[in-house]
Amino acid sequence: MRALVIGYGNRLRGDDGVGTTIAEIVETWQFPGVGAIAPHQLTPELADSLSQVDMAFFVDASWDLPAGEVSVTPVYSMEHELIVSHYATPSGLLSLARSLYGCAPDAWWVQIGIKDTALGERFSTPVERAIPVALEKVRSHLERMSPIATSQR
Repeated sequence: MRALVIGYGNRLRGDDGVGTTIAEIVETWQFPGVGAIAPHQLTPELADSLSQVDMAFFVDASWDLPAGEVSVTPVYSMEHELIVSHYATPSGLLSLARSLYGCAPDAWWVQIGIKDTALGERFSTPVERAIPVALEKVRSHLERMSPIATSQR
């Protein structure tokens, strides 16, 4: 089982960088078969990487949740969703991977409710507290899908 964690956001805009921080922490776990990347935003070029894994996590900041709340929802490829220009959505990337490479992984969208996106690299208190919660949710999904890979840490 191969997995990819894509944590994205702007690390210079406070809470918006939480996805990149989570990806960087996951990378330090060094689980066999689990990779992590931290792009500024989702781009069509990520479809190739997604086509090569069995499981993917998209980790991002969200204004749609209360600050500090963590949500994990499945992501499905949507055949009708188009990728416009250089920005993509999780479902759009899965659709592109399936269209171009014939396969796409099972995927989840991990969203962390944010409070502040002012210039700076510090997280608000609710987001700081949500980081371990989000990491545990990613870890538990990885363990359910591939207990052997995560037990070798």
